[in-house]
Amino acid sequence: MKKHLFTLLAALLLPAMALLAQQSIHLTEPPPPTDDGVKFYQIYLEKPAQAIKNLQYKDGTPLNGELSEDGKRVIISNYDKRAGISVEVTYTDGQTEEIKRSPCFVDPVVPL
Repeated sequence: MKKHLFTLLAALLLPAMALLAQQSIHLTEPPPPTDDGVKFYQIYLEKPAQAIKNLQYKDGTPLNGELSEDGKRVIISNYDKRAGISVEVTYTDGQTEEIKRSPCFVDPVVPL
């Protein structure tokens, strides 16, 4: 009895699944990014920095940015595409390091 029920169910469902698999799915273009009022973006540093240089996208396109007053953040003014960035940071202890951040770690500076 169970075999017959399974065979009947398979005989009815397999053609329906084959028909669904042949249908094309129409993908739509993602909506354009909205202007959400964010003008500045930031990345956080692990310790206070003294200076930054060579702030750029990972593809080499330069970015404009400056250190925050406390030296713990890099504020970026022309970050307009979701991409990774790199920057050379000189810390207050004199150590220099190149920092690379993925777009997940580039945060908007939300106006208050």
